[in-house]
Order: sequence, then structure tokens, then C-alpha cells
Amino acid sequence: MTVLCLKDNWTLTVLGENVYNIPNTPIETKVPSTVYGTLLERGLMPDPYYRDNELAATRLMENDFAYETTFTLDSEDREADRLFLRFDGIDTLADVYLDGELLGTAYNMNRVWEYDITARVKDDEADRVYHLKVVLHSPTRYISQENEKCPVGGSTDAMPGFSHLRKAACMFGWDWGPRLPDAGLFREVTVQRVKTARIAQVYITQQHEIAERTARGNRVSSVRLTADAEIEWMPEAGDALLKLAVYVTGPDGILLSAESETVSAAADSAPSGNLTGLSGSGLRSSHVRAELTVSDPQLWWPNGYGEQPLYRVEALLVSVQGACGGAGENPRWDADGEDSGNPGQEAGGKVSENPGQEMGGVACENPGQEAGGRVSENPGQEVVGVACENPGQEAGGKVSENPSQYAGGTAHPLDIWQKRIGLRTMTVNTDSLPEETWDAHLTDQAEDLDDGTDVVMSRGDRKLLMVDRKGEKLPGRNFAFEVNGLQIFAMGADYIPEDNILTRQTRERTDMLLASAQEAHHNCIRIWGGGYFPDDFFYDVCDERGLVIWHDFMFACASYELSDAFEANVSAEIRQNIRRLRSHPSIGLWCGNNEMETEYEMKFSVKSKKQFYDYIRLYEYIIPKIVEQEDPQTFYWPSSPSSGGNFENSNAENVGDVHYWGVWHGNEPFTAYRKHHYRFLSEFGFQSFPALQTVRRFTEPRDRNVYSRVMELHQRNTSANGKILNYLSQTYLYPRDFDQLLYCSQLLQAEAIRYGVEHFRRFRGTCMGTVVWQLNDIWPVASWASLDYYGNWKALHYAEKRMFAPVLLSCEEHGEIDQKPFVNTLPRPIDLSADLHVANETGEPVSGIVKWALRLPDSSVVRQGEFEVTAPAYGGAWLPHLDCNDIDPLKVHLEYGLYVDGTNVSSGTTLFCAPKHYGFLDPELRVCVEGDRVTVTAANYAKSVSVETETGILRLDDNFVDMEAGSRTFRILPGRDFTEGEDAAAEVSGAYRARSVYDISDNM
Repeated sequence: MTVLCLKDNWTLTVLGENVYNIPNTPIETKVPSTVYGTLLERGLMPDPYYRDNELAATRLMENDFAYETTFTLDSEDREADRLFLRFDGIDTLADVYLDGELLGTAYNMNRVWEYDITARVKDDEADRVYHLKVVLHSPTRYISQENEKCPVGGSTDAMPGFSHLRKAACMFGWDWGPRLPDAGLFREVTVQRVKTARIAQVYITQQHEIAERTARGNRVSSVRLTADAEIEWMPEAGDALLKLAVYVTGPDGILLSAESETVSAAADSAPSGNLTGLSGSGLRSSHVRAELTVSDPQLWWPNGYGEQPLYRVEALLVSVQGACGGAGENPRWDADGEDSGNPGQEAGGKVSENPGQEMGGVACENPGQEAGGRVSENPGQEVVGVACENPGQEAGGKVSENPSQYAGGTAHPLDIWQKRIGLRTMTVNTDSLPEETWDAHLTDQAEDLDDGTDVVMSRGDRKLLMVDRKGEKLPGRNFAFEVNGLQIFAMGADYIPEDNILTRQTRERTDMLLASAQEAHHNCIRIWGGGYFPDDFFYDVCDERGLVIWHDFMFACASYELSDAFEANVSAEIRQNIRRLRSHPSIGLWCGNNEMETEYEMKFSVKSKKQFYDYIRLYEYIIPKIVEQEDPQTFYWPSSPSSGGNFENSNAENVGDVHYWGVWHGNEPFTAYRKHHYRFLSEFGFQSFPALQTVRRFTEPRDRNVYSRVMELHQRNTSANGKILNYLSQTYLYPRDFDQLLYCSQLLQAEAIRYGVEHFRRFRGTCMGTVVWQLNDIWPVASWASLDYYGNWKALHYAEKRMFAPVLLSCEEHGEIDQKPFVNTLPRPIDLSADLHVANETGEPVSGIVKWALRLPDSSVVRQGEFEVTAPAYGGAWLPHLDCNDIDPLKVHLEYGLYVDGTNVSSGTTLFCAPKHYGFLDPELRVCVEGDRVTVTAANYAKSVSVETETGILRLDDNFVDMEAGSRTFRILPGRDFTEGEDAAAEVSGAYRARSVYDISDNM
């Protein structure tokens, strides 16, 4: 199969009068692209992320738009059995025309759409120029009209009716995102030339031969791989005979091969269940299987538990005459199927003259040259082989990263499918825990309520107050990712789309983002259901960096009206994406939706009884059946949060996953986490503002007040600023300026999440996951993210690097904060004490010494001591109780550190009162910069020391740390701002500064 990429020579026309007065004349563009992206590149609209420009940009989407291009075909194209016009991503409502004739429509951005153009072009003259036009219709008009016909509920931060359209829900607005429902051709447009047959899908399953089950996971002697391929036959295939040749190349370069039985188009096929809209095209399909065994396999592990070796699988569809034969038939392969070692030699023995050209016409790095040597006469179209620029393209295969390597014994395979896989088993362990015994330190637990005690959940102007609501007590069950027989403690964050303008998301940008997650010891990432299915490179990066994916399907915070057409549409969407993604070792769980079971329980979004019943049918019957058919080896979970479905107390304490929002939405104190023993937290979070350097990029100086119109437009949670100020009033003195307020908000965010993560890690086994809401931002905004829109680290991300570390020393302190947080309450005795704990998420016991000291504000010691400790593998250890009732909580703090072989591996400090009441002395922070080292010196105890530059955001190996009197040196790391690349920090040493909690107010 050969692919013609239609990349350039496109135009975009804004149809009709519009908010920017753009003429109805064609604008040069390319594909992939979007409307907003094109207009920004051409200077025809202002940056929608700057100040209040979003408002006009939203109105632009009331228009329709037209993409147009021309292309040519040669005689070889027309001699193909079939020519398919393929769209890998249309956003979203489209009519597709060829030479003015309607080919069909598209109405789902998460699907691939194909149109058979064979009959329309077969007998045309060789120099015929074809005109392709795609009319994109207004998404905002559509959802408004459909919602009038059939009302549906949904997030009140989004535009009403958004769930009527299979488009990323958050593009219509969310409580962290703007209302910018862009449109465009955001993935490739191609013409596929197919001869005889193509590969519709390949499913790789693994059977592990377990030699030994150990506390560190399974020891595996071999893995049996089965490649089950669906061959899609063209009507012209006749009685063709084909085979599937499968090649697996290990990370060590060792090659294994196998082939299927012969399959016949005439005798062994049935009507194709095509998912790309080619109904009635006469396509038929067959399934073939090939098996091979990998001995002494290198297993894939999540980040922190081992390495991430990847095996390359290549499946070649070949005629029986070209299937992999003996050594005499194929000079590249010896009799055992081993590579003969000539890196420039093709499978047929010919050395390729074009180093960018793959075997069988699969790829061509010369944008005008076809793999067979033809130069396209139209400079806007690129002729390549099995795939174009999308390296993860499934139905047509994938470009090989090794352009010389194509096996199969034929110079021209009919089609090629390629993926990288990891050898691993993965599931979610939900075993019953009938005789569970809690840790003795897990005391004073809240009743098993849906979302904490006295929680207020807000949806616009509607609030639901839950007061002492008894949840149905469900029998305890485990909930833990189990990889290669080892139950891991999931640590990570929730991921949302990286940009409202989809084509701004690149592999390089995503890699920078997920590198930050990996560096902060994340091993898990949840793809939230209100976005869209990311590009293949996202999953490739997760494979490489060991990030286990909890993958929501794309349904969130809304009711959906189930009809035959809607069921067919979303079923095709889900099948397509499961087939595209299931081979990735990082895929750990498929989840039906985000928060909808909970919302249906609470009657938030449901507009009719039918929608209530539709929920059960869609998420607990239709989708799980599809998952069982398409990916039976991957765990399915009906909703997040859920206790397993059927509206049975979806936020239960002791079953399933939870979204805990008592802290933040419920205004509960940070210590409230300690009253809960959740099995797995897939959402919990706290908001903060981005740093001043980021705020400057979307504001003018007059906007820099959190209650200004522009700052409120960049704060989409209507009650959030008040919440931040409320928590701030409980914790810190009133900030002296705008910059200090931003700094305080980040400290609050880091502290809130630290309280939660440290508590739940202390009770590994009861709780097995802490996934923080959220990792990233979709635009510059105040939000729950630990990384701002540009990729800069907030205080929370540095805190996560410490709290998610494999070995963690944490402190459960008791004092005014948890017993007498308000000074005007009646005087009463309070317990001043601390319990230290070492959590060990490694496969070996950790032995060391814990040193602790009670210190005054000048860092002088009041009392100190040390304990020997051994924390078992994948376990933890409590240290003796520290009674501190003889100290003044306003003048004494606790410092602690874990030392292993003399090295401090984890440390921290804690106060026994709110920071605003502690008697800090001026730490007189001084900064010295030498090369890539920054040394900070403090004269006294300093809390939450932040090292920064005045003009940019500095990235260090650690930051926002507590310091006793003395010096500490930090290493400057490459930046993570995707707009600037990995530049070094500011060159002028005078631009560096350090501040701490002492500097928040003038009244310290």
C-alpha cells in the first residue's frame, strides 16, 4: 500500500461575516492545521490567550469554514484496486467534496474517516487535477440547536449542549479552560492506494511463562506472542492467497520471526466490519494468526520499578510467493531467520540507494519522491509508503525507525504494520479483603460518606450540601495496579489536553511535559475523559518513560442521549482507538467516563429517566462488551470514581477509586486527609496561580490583581479565588503585594497535596494510589496544575518530586493546626507530638538512621535524637512517638532527616502552629551563582525557600525547600518552557533572588 500525503497547497476560508472582519477569500495554510492556528500564523486574529481576547475568538466559531486543495494522481494510482481518501482527524462537523460532489460527512473528531474515490477517478485522464473541499460547520451553533431538541446536562462551566457533539468537551470551556472550540483538519489527510488487501488491525497478546513468583514480581522464563491480524480484502482480490509474516526485534537486536497459515480471499473471508465509514464498499475480511516465543524476556516496568525495554513488532502482509522462505530465497535472512547483518540491504537483497526509503515503498524522506522513485508533480502532495507523518498510524501501519529493516522475503509487501511493545502483564487487583486489619496509626476515621463530611459541591449557582449522609457500607476490596505480579503504589497526576490549539502539541513538547512527570517520580498518568484521544507520540513517550496510563474514554461530567446513531458512532470511536492503542505497554486501564456515575447518583446532569437508564446501558454493557472483544487483557472500570458500577456509592472509602474534594471544594483543613483511608485516589487537588513571570505573558500591569477582570477571566472556577484567600487566611500573614500572593498560593497548593500524599503513603496496602489533579494546563490560567501552561514547575511539582520519591520520610504532627486552628476558640489542652514514618517503594529493605531535632527560629537545638530504622521492601516503618508537650509551639519546630550510608535521602521540617503564628526571624537569604550551581545561605530557619530570577522561571534540582541556618547548593537544570526550548537560566547573577515565608508580609 502506498500513501499520498496531502500536506501543503491548502487554503482556508472563513465563510460569511465574522468577528474579525476577515474577507471571504482563501488564506494559505497547510494540513494538519486548525482555524485558530492558521489565523494566528497569518496575523489575522489576536492571541486568544492574552487578556480577554478569548471572548471574540469564541464568537468566531459561530461561522463555517472551508478547507480546499488540489491534487493529482498518476496511472499507477488509478491501477490500484482501491483508492481511499483518508482523514485521520477532522474537528468536527464536516462535509467532504471531491470536484463539487459530496463524498460524505464526518461528525466525530476521535474517529478516522475514509471515502472510497476509486470509481470517481478510475477512468480519468492522467493530467486531471482534483479539487478537494472540506466544509467545517459551526460547533457552537450545532450544540445549541441540538440542545433545543433534546436537552442534556453537563458542566456549567462549558457551553450548554456540548455532549451532543463528539468533540473534546473542554474546548467548550471547563473550570480551568477557555471556551475556544477550534475547528480544523488537525491530523493528516491522505490518499491510500491499496492493491488486493491491507491490514485493518493487529492485536498482539502475551502469555507469560512464570518461572517463579517473588515479592518483587514474577520471574518469567519466556513470553508467547500471538499476532492476530485482520486482513481487509478489496473486492478485486479474486482468489488471492496471502500470509502474515511477523518479525520481533528485541532491545538487544535479536530478531525472531513467524508466519501465519495461508488465507484465501475467496474461501476464508466475511463482510468487513469496517470502522472508517466505508459501509457498502464490498470490503471483506479474514483473520490470520502467527505465534512466536521470546526466551529470557526483558520485562517492561513502570517508572521506579525497573527498566522500560521495548520490542519492535513488524507484521507484513505478503503473497504466498513472497512469504518468508528459506535462506536461499532471501539473502538478508539466514536459515534460522537471523538478520544477515547488512544494514543497508533490503529484504530482497538489494541495497537501497535512498537512505530515507523503506522497504516496499513504506516511507520516503524526500517530500516529492515516491518510494518507487516517482516525483510528484504537485509540490503540495507527498507520496510515501505505508504511513505519512503520523508514526503511529494504525490502519495503514507505521513508519519504521530503522529504514533498512524490512523482513518478509519480498521487496514489496502489500502492507506493513509496526508497533513497539513491552513485555509485561498488567491488571488491577480488586481482591476482596474480608479480614483486613488496619494499621494501628490509622485512627479517628470519618464515616464512610460519599465525599467527606459536610462537603459542598458547586455547579455554577447550584449547590448540593451533603451533611452526614450515610453511604452504603461495601465490603472492603483492594484496588491496585498489578504489573508483572507486583502491586505498585500508583503516584502521578491527571492529564488534560496540552493546548486548545491542537496542532501546537508536538512530540517534543509532550516529551518535555512527561519528562517533568518522570523526574518527579510519577509512575502513573490518568488521561481525563473531557478531552480527546491524544496522538500516538503521547503513548510512545509514556512507554519510554514508564508511565502507566489510566485511560478514560471521552465522556465527562454530562448526560448523553443514547440513540442507535449515537451508539454506532461512539462504538466505532472506541473500537478504533482501542485498536490503535492497545499494543502500548503503558495502557493499564480503560475507564468508561469521568465523574458521571457520581453525578447521576447526585442527579446533577440527568435531564430525563431515559438518560439515567442510558448510562447503565452505555458504560456497563456496551463499552465493557467492546473492551472484552477488542482488548480482553486490559482491565475495564465503569467510571471514575466508582465502586464497580450500578450506582453503588461511587465514592466509597474502602472500594474502588475516589475523587476526594473535601479539601478544596469542601473547605476542609489539610489535616482532613488523615481522616480517610481511600483505596485509590484518582483525583484530589488544590489550586494556585502561576508565577508572576507567566502572569506577565497574558496581562498588562493594570491587570495584576487577582480580582481584576483579566485575572478572573484566567480563573475559571468561580469560587476559587475566595477559596485560595480563605485557606491563605488560615495559614499565612496577608501578602504585601501581588507577587507574594502568587507565591503564597503555590505554597498552599504544595502543602495541601503533601498532607494527602504523605498520609496515604504511610498506609500502603490500604491505599494503593495517589493521582493528583492535575498535571498540566491547557492555557495560561490559575488552576490545580503542578506545571503551568508553558511547562514551568510550580512549587507543587517540586513537592511531588520529594513526596513521590521511592524512599520517603514523613511526619504526622499534632498541634494547634489539627486541634485548635482558630486562636479565639476556648483555651484547652492540646497534644504536641509527632510520629515519623519511612515509606519504602523499592524492592530492597532500606536501613538507616533517622535524625530529629526540635529547634528554635535561629536553628539552635532544644532537643534532638536519632532512631535506627529498617523499612521493608514495598512497605514502611513507624518510628517511636515523639512527645513535644514541653515546647512552645509558637517558637519551636521539628527538623527530621533519613540518612542511609551517611547520605540524607529524605528530610523536612514541621511546625506545630500555622506559619502565620510562628516566630520566624529574618533568614537574611543570600544567593551566590557559580556556573550551573546556586548556593543559598540562611542566617536563621527559613521555610519554603524559593530561588528564582526576576525575568524568567528558574528550574533547579530542588526548590521551595525548608532550610536551617547554613548553606544549601542547588543545580540549575535546563528549562521546560516549550516556547523557548531547553535554554539555560538567566546569565546575569544579579537577576537571581531567594525568598521564604518570612518575606510574605512586611509585618513578620
